[in-house]
Amino acid sequence: MQDGYTFSPSGKYRVPEHSTTEQVLAYIDQLPENDAPEIFGMHNNANVTYLRAKSALLIETILSVQPRQQTGSSGKSSDN
Repeated sequence: MQDGYTFSPSGKYRVPEHSTTEQVLAYIDQLPENDAPEIFGMHNNANVTYLRAKSALLIETILSVQPRQQTGSSGKSSDN
């Protein structure tokens, strides 16, 4: 309830001091697309942990869709 109140130490996330809807929407549009951990009161290392988990999921997904090696005398791969 204070003028100029910020939600983060950097001051990027603050209460907009605008009176029209267009001004508030313009303020929202200028915010970063990906929220920094600071807005949630978390340390920057939280972002590192998130990115590691995301990359592990990506690698796991890529490996799960790779064709499997097939042993046998049919001569056809699993793609066929």
